[in-house]
Amino acid sequence: MTVEFINNETVIRVPGSIKFDFIQDFIDYINAKSIISNSKASDQEIDKLAEEAQEEWWKNNKAKFLR
Repeated sequence: MTVEFINNETVIRVPGSIKFDFIQDFIDYINAKSIISNSKASDQEIDKLAEEAQEEWWKNNKAKFLR
């Protein structure tokens, strides 16, 4: 894996052996961190939103884990 800074952009190259789903999760994480860094929300508001998101995720995915 290599990381370069080219023309005001960070370029990350990963081997083709790394699964695309993992790369997409990483990109989603970086995107979320970028959005959060510009947020004016309080810690309490963020905690509430995170809890709601976790509850919604579990509601939509629990059947995959509880078979």
